Amino acid sequence: MNAFGIAAAQEPGSVTVSLKSNFGIPLGEIDILYVDEEIVLVQRVVNEPRLQCKLFRELQGKAKTASEGETQDSGSLGKEVI
Repeated sequence: MNAFGIAAAQEPGSVTVSLKSNFGIPLGEIDILYVDEEIVLVQRVVNEPRLQCKLFRELQGKAKTASEGETQDSGSLGKEVI
């Protein structure tokens, strides 16, 4: 629930909320559209090449940082591990 007593949606979709005064007098209705922000973000990245470039640059930076923290055993290079 938020400050207005409106529960969060369990899945994306539109919900109509009826507004009433403290005395129960109808004030009107409002439609609220609940969205899954993660799905929206993924869809944007998939559909926008500019965001894909940003994502790949970020991933490249993370991979570089991770590889700098690791040491490689040169003795295992070129050997088949069974």
